Amino acid sequence: MAIEDKLLEIAAYTLPAFITGGVAFVMMQKFYNSEESKRKYELLRENQKQALPIRLQAYERIVLFLRTMHAYYFNYIGLLGPSAKRDRVLQELKDQGIEFSAEQIKHIYGPTGLALGAETSAEIALSVCAEIMAVMESRLPVHLRDQLTPIHSKL
Repeated sequence: MAIEDKLLEIAAYTLPAFITGGVAFVMMQKFYNSEESKRKYELLRENQKQALPIRLQAYERIVLFLRTMHAYYFNYIGLLGPSAKRDRVLQELKDQGIEFSAEQIKHIYGPTGLALGAETSAEIALSVCAEIMAVMESRLPVHLRDQLTPIHSKL
């Protein structure tokens, strides 16, 4: 009888400890997974704000570049030249069996830049940079005088 009482006493102390330890483990695991998800989301959000400006003029290089980019998510790809060139490139890739989704095509800007009346190289560069910034910030370009909200967000 003494052994049974001893075992019962040991169980009375260890069982709650195991339950508490199990609950703590599950809670820590959920916390860790939640923090990991937040970290991945923040990393993805930061990566979406990065642009890689590449200047390709040769038609074949553009086709090769887009063939490679097809497998990746991108927020902005700007193609210099007329929209007919963009359409021709996308059609050639489609003929090769590489078709961009509607979501991916939304992120291909060609011709690239905003309609600012740019003529010189510097003006065109400014137009392209302004478009990239608008896309990265998910904003429509508007004159500041016409904007109804404050220019800078309050911290």
